[in-house]
Amino acid sequence: MTRFRMVVAVVIAVSCGVPVDREPAALPEDSLPPGLSSTTTTTDVEPEPEGVEVDFFLIGEDGKLEPVKRTVPLPVATQVVIETLIAAGDDEELVQEQQLRSAIPTRTTVLGVENPDGILTVNLGPEGLFELEDEQQLQAIAQLVYTATGLGSVDGVLLQIEGELRPLPTEGEPTEGLRPVTREDYSSLA
Repeated sequence: MTRFRMVVAVVIAVSCGVPVDREPAALPEDSLPPGLSSTTTTTDVEPEPEGVEVDFFLIGEDGKLEPVKRTVPLPVATQVVIETLIAAGDDEELVQEQQLRSAIPTRTTVLGVENPDGILTVNLGPEGLFELEDEQQLQAIAQLVYTATGLGSVDGVLLQIEGELRPLPTEGEPTEGLRPVTREDYSSLA
């Protein structure tokens, strides 16, 4: 008798199946649940930005710092920003048309940057920035400090030559104890 029940159960299951359509068929609009429609709507989506504008500080005719906006790729890498600032001295538009200059020699090389806890340490090669003297070196370091601290993630700047920290000239006395410099150290150039 159990075999009979199994055969009956199989016959019932096969005969009660859902019919299969041989081709796709459109459903009537009134049979769709609320919120679904056979018409397609699209929403305009703003494309993701490829870069962000950053203020780079150069030297104007009066010897003061002047901000210039330039676009850098996302995500913003501090080393790329510093390297772009150094290269600005070769930018004809800035130099000739806007009468701006960079005090940072373009031969200055960035060996690396670190930014733990908001203090940016920039490791430079031996040529360039530290070959400058007096007012020109003060302007060059101010350019770097103002540009870096404008990024929002940098509160102060330390500079190294090939991994060795260097005291930095400020408007007052050179930094003692190799402390980070900030915008306040160069406020008369702003």
